[in-house]
Amino acid sequence: MDLLKSANLDSRFEPEFRKLVASIPFIKIQSIKFEEGSSLEQPFNPDVIVRLKVDEKSWTVIVEMKRIGQPREIRSAALQLEKYLSSLKGEQKYGIIFTPYLSEESKAICDATGMGYIDLSGNSKLTFGRVYIETRSERNAFKNKKITKSLFTPSSQRILRVLLQGPLKNWKVSSLAKEAEVSLGWVSAIRQQLIANEWALEEKSGFRIIDPNKILDKWAEADNWKSRTETRQYSSIHNDPIEIATRIKNSSLFSRHAFTQWFAAWLRHPYTIPPIVTAYVSDWPDDLEMEKSLQARRVQQGGRIWLVKPRDEGVFNPRQKLEGFDLVSDVQIYIDLTNAPQRGNEQATELRQQPDFSGGWA
Repeated sequence: MDLLKSANLDSRFEPEFRKLVASIPFIKIQSIKFEEGSSLEQPFNPDVIVRLKVDEKSWTVIVEMKRIGQPREIRSAALQLEKYLSSLKGEQKYGIIFTPYLSEESKAICDATGMGYIDLSGNSKLTFGRVYIETRSERNAFKNKKITKSLFTPSSQRILRVLLQGPLKNWKVSSLAKEAEVSLGWVSAIRQQLIANEWALEEKSGFRIIDPNKILDKWAEADNWKSRTETRQYSSIHNDPIEIATRIKNSSLFSRHAFTQWFAAWLRHPYTIPPIVTAYVSDWPDDLEMEKSLQARRVQQGGRIWLVKPRDEGVFNPRQKLEGFDLVSDVQIYIDLTNAPQRGNEQATELRQQPDFSGGWA
């Protein structure tokens, strides 16, 4: 379902608010007034003014509506409410943000600024006077799948890999588009979403990532290895992962390759002996040549060698070289390992905990 239009959002507030406070006997609603012009002596117009009696004391509740509940929008709404409320002298007053859906980050902003909230997905929190109301829901009835998906499409991932390569720095749209090999328009769209979620900050010298961990968590959650890769497995007469990787490195079978998953993470920070040597390749080798050059035979499962052809070759940028081996970036290694078998998630966590992960984010 798309986010509600402003007109629809207006019509939903009163029934939602009345339903929420109906079970509290010491709250009496005196009026709910939607404001078209300012009736308060201030330069801003509140969306709704609610007059209440709470334990026979008068309260003025100012409501700010936001059609989109992204953190940046919610922070803006909280600042607006602070200005509204500061203009009310000598009154018991409280602010509420009303929106289709609030993420945990947006709720935290409301809590930090002392504002109440109500959303149309079942989340609410009102704390004023003797009133304490809180409801929670895990569902997002207004999830915008286009926005969520667009942050982690292959083109978007090209941008994120570059942005998350530390040390983190400011980027201009044009230079980032060139580095990530995507269009200016696509960089601009991703930039807007990152800033709206408060995962990036706009400055005079460009924008930069300020919450890389949140981005990486969301990316790992959204990742689908099977849909973005094709994998071929091979058995090998060799057991030593270094020997297997060296044979792949020295082979002329691949125009481009880069190691990932267990072997790459092990090279970066030894954890356990890698059970599988995985390499992204730009083209498939001939099976006979694999047997001849690498002494490896193609199998349906259980192979010690995984050759992986990506749907998008953006996985190769940026790359790193370690002990003579080409590896994908730490971020890509982490993404590839998170949902992998053979305790891949444990090795992913170990790699991410290192202070030099992805060049360092401090």
